[in-house]
Amino acid sequence: MPIRADVLQLKSRVSGEPRFLGLLLQRTMEAGAIDAWTTPLTDHTGQPGLELTVMVTADARDEVEAVIVRNSSVLRMYATPAEISSVETSSEQITTRFGDVTITHRRWQGRIIDIEPDAAACEAYARQHDIPASTVWHEAYRIGEARIGQKR
Repeated sequence: MPIRADVLQLKSRVSGEPRFLGLLLQRTMEAGAIDAWTTPLTDHTGQPGLELTVMVTADARDEVEAVIVRNSSVLRMYATPAEISSVETSSEQITTRFGDVTITHRRWQGRIIDIEPDAAACEAYARQHDIPASTVWHEAYRIGEARIGQKR
């Protein structure tokens, strides 16, 4: 079964220094946002900019809006009711020849439909062994791939 939740989608145009957008997104998540991202846009005057989109519960809305206002050039925000449908997830540790890597299972209707090795662990082992991160990722995926289709 998908996991569903009623949320609000907050949207706003942001301008200014794009190098600080990562911090803005991080702070919205710390304030209680469920998800946050930016999308390139062109406004009605033809000027390029970015649209900030933040998914938030009603309970976290005030705090997340305060973070957005304090940390960006936002003049107004638009809030639209939305529903999120999510697949179920779980994780487990697998052992590669480089070390242990967490893989996340994506599940639908009780079956694992895909896996995703943890990129940070793959990068750490890549640095440690002086190899491409993709080498670690592919090995972790190959080991975990046998779980696809299993009921869990």
